[in-house]
Amino acid sequence: MSKLPSLLFRSCSFLCRFNYLPVIFSLVKIIMIIISIAYLEKSKYLWANENSVSYESLILSKGEHKEIEFKDFKKFSVTNHEVISYKHMDNKHKILLKGQKIGFCELIIWKNTGEKTVYRIYVLDKASQTKILQIAQSMTFAGLNVNLEGTSMAVSGELNDFINYDLVMKLLKAHPNKIHPHITISKELRNFVIGEVYYYLLNEYNENIICENNEIDIICRYSQSNPPSKHSIDYLQAKYHIKLIPSNLSLLGHNFKIKIKLIQLEYQNESNLSLGLNQLKGSWSEVFSSGVKSLINKNEIILKENDLSLSTLAEPEIILTLNTPSSLLVGSEIPFKESNNNEVSHTSWKFAGLKVILTLKKEGPYFMIDYKTEFTKPSEEGQIAGSKEHSTALIKLNHPLELFQIGFRAFGKNSSQIPGIGNIPILGHLFKSKSDRTTYKKISALIELTQNEI
Repeated sequence: MSKLPSLLFRSCSFLCRFNYLPVIFSLVKIIMIIISIAYLEKSKYLWANENSVSYESLILSKGEHKEIEFKDFKKFSVTNHEVISYKHMDNKHKILLKGQKIGFCELIIWKNTGEKTVYRIYVLDKASQTKILQIAQSMTFAGLNVNLEGTSMAVSGELNDFINYDLVMKLLKAHPNKIHPHITISKELRNFVIGEVYYYLLNEYNENIICENNEIDIICRYSQSNPPSKHSIDYLQAKYHIKLIPSNLSLLGHNFKIKIKLIQLEYQNESNLSLGLNQLKGSWSEVFSSGVKSLINKNEIILKENDLSLSTLAEPEIILTLNTPSSLLVGSEIPFKESNNNEVSHTSWKFAGLKVILTLKKEGPYFMIDYKTEFTKPSEEGQIAGSKEHSTALIKLNHPLELFQIGFRAFGKNSSQIPGIGNIPILGHLFKSKSDRTTYKKISALIELTQNEI
């Protein structure tokens, strides 16, 4: 209603210019304007609130009663009448619920303002209800946020003192399937726990130890050549809830280089998709020393017979250290049209291409690469679709290997799913076919690990 005074002033000024109109007619006009503005303001308020939805969780045992109070009530709905029974007490502004059958349902309440509240109701047996509520209460006492989800719960927040940290870690260990944690620890708590671990091990003359945390988990790595005693490992893991892992600490300060060759295979015929790089003559070492041409020259006949072409998509190199994630992006953000519920279209930008996150770890005489890939591409509907993968692989220094493969269909030259994509160098080469028709492609990632001199 903040615009009402200015609108009234302009309306009165407009009417006053027509001084020959009767006074009563002018008053009627002003009253109509006031009513119209009030109606528009109310409509705007209702429209702003009609999409406002809040969620609450309720846990009932079978046979238990629960009252829900409400104000400004308009209507309500229950999604599953077998799970709960209910009684609407309009004169008391309450709904009385009773757990009928073990299961899940939703109670949806609409208010006169247009707001909506959704109660997610879980009916459990008495023992399960008591246990989950006890865990939730303990998490709440520790200062964490709890969202009940039937027989499990999502827990989030930050821990600041060791007493609550100790309680929460014991609960996580005792009920791993009931608690989905998104919990962090404060810098002060982290430093306290790690300091206690360092101090204890220094008394055993174990100086080579490195600790780090990932959210609530604290991981400490000790030297394989000078490990703590079994008693010390068991004591520290039980008291401080840390993970102690043997590592080759002499390599932790070194830089490593990962060379990557993204080789693109394009198939004109779907029946030849079983043919991959590992079936061609040649070695991965030759690809890194002489390029993909070495494979093409050695396999001219088989490539021609199977209508298969090879090319290099990208040749990135990454400098990294142990246990530190590194990322690689091959692609670009592209625009596409989206429409909201009111069918108003707007342009959004999303990444299309290949994302890779690599973490190098030491595993005995080998290195282990923990990698996550996310491949996204324009779909036939003109949107962005893709796939994700998470895996690990063992690798030796200076011994190349094929880390992963990604297969997909490529658009013909004249395809217009995403206009202009062919003009973007990498994306055009990646997603477009060399011919006018749809073909099939595989992206093979070859990697070589070397130790990099500082």
